[in-house]
Parts: sequence; structure tokens; C-alpha cells
Amino acid sequence: MRNPFTAVMVFVAGIVLTAFPPPSWSEDPAPQPTPNTAKPPDPPPQPVAEDLPPSLLKAAQERMVEINHRAEQLDQREQRLKMLEEEFKRIAQENTKLRTEIDQMKKSTGAPSGDPPLVTLSKMYAQMAPEEAAPRMEKMDQALALKILVQLKPKQAAQILSGMNPDTAATFSEQLVKTSK
Repeated sequence: MRNPFTAVMVFVAGIVLTAFPPPSWSEDPAPQPTPNTAKPPDPPPQPVAEDLPPSLLKAAQERMVEINHRAEQLDQREQRLKMLEEEFKRIAQENTKLRTEIDQMKKSTGAPSGDPPLVTLSKMYAQMAPEEAAPRMEKMDQALALKILVQLKPKQAAQILSGMNPDTAATFSEQLVKTSK
């Protein structure tokens, strides 16, 4: 049996010569053989696995097992990442679709639009007892009181009008009819 160190050196030398051929190989091309006599060049001698020490072979095999295991883990992580990306895209599309549906529903239900302070004020008057809301609306600007009444549900507006002075309630009712045209 040959010296193990010599076998490793031959192996390394073969790799180095293959990767970095000497300048004489690339500068002085060999004469081109005719097609009938063409013969591929012999590869540099590679050490035989039996020539390497068993501990080195075992270490190389363990390292290959570890590398293969890590490669499998990376493949699994990559597949999981792709699945998560696809799920994220699906959820984002669903979110966009739901937002569009919500916007359309808001438009179709006639949700109060326009002046946010007016909407807030209308909600406040809707929460008040009709006997408290009526005197306050009688004292405010008639145009503003009409805008608030329009924002309220018909039942709430009727209760507030019933709590007002009959003349004022009649005026507001006439104005409501005119604004609804």
C-alpha cells in the first residue's frame, strides 16, 4: 500500500492541474488529429478511495451526509416559504376584494356622506331623548336643523317633530318636503 499522504497529494495535484493547467498546455496546442485517429486525452490520475485513510473517508462521508441533510432542510424551507408567499398573495387579494365590497355596500346602503361634523351631530341628536332634542332644534338655525332631521331615521325625526311647537314642526315639515324634491 502507498503512503496515504502521497495519495492525498496526488488527488490534490490532479484537481489543481485540471482547474489550472500549466501555460504549456494552453499556449502550444497539440497537432489536430484526423477524425479517424481522434482519441480523447487521458484524464489526470485520480486517487482511488482505497488509497485514502479510513478516518478521512469516514469524515468525508459524514460531511456528505450533513451537507445532504442541510440541502433537504433548505429545500423544505424554500417550499414552505413559497407556500407562505402564495397564501399571503391570496389573503391580500381577498382583503382588497372585501374592501371593495365594503365600499360598495356603504354606497348602496346610503350611509350618510358629506360633512363629518354634521354626521356626528346627527348621531348625537339621534341618541338624545326626543323631548330634549326638540327644544334645541327649535332654537338653532333652521337650515342646520333640517340637515340634521334628514340624517335621522324617520321614526326619530317624527318623535323630535312631535316634541316641537306645532307651528315650528309644521314649518320644518314643509321644508323637509321641499328639500326631498
